[in-house]
Amino acid sequence: MDLAKIIADKLADGSITSFVNDARAGFALTMPDGSTVDYVGARYLPLVNRENAFDEDGIYFRSVIAYDATRYAPVVPRGGMESEPISVRLRTNDTGAQLTGRDYDVIVQLARLNRIDGVERILQDFLLTQIIKPLNDLIEKQRWAAIADGIVKRRGDSGYQEDVPYANPAGHRATIPSGTNAAPAGWYDPAYSILNDIFAMADKLGVVTDIITSRRILSLMSMNNEIKAYGGMAVTNVNGQTQTLSGRVLSDSIDNILRSNGLPGITLHEATYEQLNGARVRYLRDTAFVMLNSSSIDPVVVSDRPELIAPTTLGFVGNGIATAQTTNGKAVYLRVNGNRKAPNVECEGTQVSLPILRNADGRQRLGILNIPAKAA
Repeated sequence: MDLAKIIADKLADGSITSFVNDARAGFALTMPDGSTVDYVGARYLPLVNRENAFDEDGIYFRSVIAYDATRYAPVVPRGGMESEPISVRLRTNDTGAQLTGRDYDVIVQLARLNRIDGVERILQDFLLTQIIKPLNDLIEKQRWAAIADGIVKRRGDSGYQEDVPYANPAGHRATIPSGTNAAPAGWYDPAYSILNDIFAMADKLGVVTDIITSRRILSLMSMNNEIKAYGGMAVTNVNGQTQTLSGRVLSDSIDNILRSNGLPGITLHEATYEQLNGARVRYLRDTAFVMLNSSSIDPVVVSDRPELIAPTTLGFVGNGIATAQTTNGKAVYLRVNGNRKAPNVECEGTQVSLPILRNADGRQRLGILNIPAKAA
């Protein structure tokens, strides 16, 4: 069977659209090599179908991977808090890729042998790695930018750039001075009270349901004298003075200290995405200590799958309708170019989306402690 005919049939019957918009993929992906990509931010800002522009009561508008783009841009192939309604305009994300070389030869041969299952497997792996994951990666990056930084910086080809600001209530994104290598301060100073910073932010939130940070921040906490003392790594000498022991407090002990003070344990978020130049970048920067109150928010219906209904969230990522489409979600465009010296399958993917932060009961929902690196 002709490859172009197989792809055209798959597009016409909706199976490709269904595959790239599987609701489960918004939370986690299983890659062709068996590895898993867990989108931690989807627990707090899940993907929800919305109009491209809408008004929402109770939203507090706080203000690569795939790359940012204007709505009609061509795809370039590449691997102050107000409790009133606001207008939301979702933005467009694009990505593109080509199936070339040996993979193209294999898929053409499978098509000629009428091995539809083999063609589907290669197409699905191609779509998963080149379309679904890049678009998901961009959304995850934007989730944490909205939460931790209060701004989503969109940068695309042809000089396109746009900054989407979110509300930045006083005291809810605080930077703790870190001093210098010669004179460390803040969380880098073992004698500093890290717990006082955490408890002060917790008091502003009222309820803390989640704490998310990096292994680097957790390491600083593990060497803090006060935390060591609470964690049992302190002794009283013959003069009655308390001395902390060398070494680090175990992460389980740190979690127990937090829980004994009415806070949740720490969730580490170390995941990264790959840029075009091969560099890997974190979704959530490693200088952020994120405290969230995601309770008492109206349930967000992610899909018709009961297990994918998120009852406690900060908001959602609006999932809009791409140009010339009639349904929400990722749109995929496939074209077989067989009559070329270097034949290929071209693929373009686009998605209209933007993180939306809600505040249904008028209370602040997040607190960020920024712990920058020490100055030289």
